[in-house]
Amino acid sequence: MEAAPRFVLPPRPSLPEPGTKEHERWCREEALVYEGGSFTTAYGNLAQMWAPGELPAATVPKVITRASYSAKRTNTIGGETITVPVPAKDYMRYPNKRGGSAAAGAAFTVVADDGTFTARVTGDIQTLIKWITEHRMQQFQAFTLYSDSGAQYGPFTPFAINA
Repeated sequence: MEAAPRFVLPPRPSLPEPGTKEHERWCREEALVYEGGSFTTAYGNLAQMWAPGELPAATVPKVITRASYSAKRTNTIGGETITVPVPAKDYMRYPNKRGGSAAAGAAFTVVADDGTFTARVTGDIQTLIKWITEHRMQQFQAFTLYSDSGAQYGPFTPFAINA
């Protein structure tokens, strides 16, 4: 009889040595970008939570359809204005993260199997929760999110297949 198939995650990254370039990278902030928001913390925290294939973000594009319209153009200063038709167009828009400090987001405490850290969350929390549950296959450890107002989200556990 053949053995039942097993689900195996990629090896979880080991911690880099202090003072190395990789350690510096793990200390910098990185954002996990999802539709309408972002989850920002140190790259090392993200690397210990999800498989590297999912980092830095779930960049699922959204198709935007621009309607056709007319634009007025003047080729020379003081010259005649002409109307130019602009055809309809479909283009891809990717989730993004605001860069200003005013758009830092709400502070959330993440309590994981390996420890506790803080992350900034922008956008709708329900969209983040949906992203987390859709990416359980790449999750390395269980964690729970707590908002600054005390709301608890989770615990979120890694996907497991019982043998």
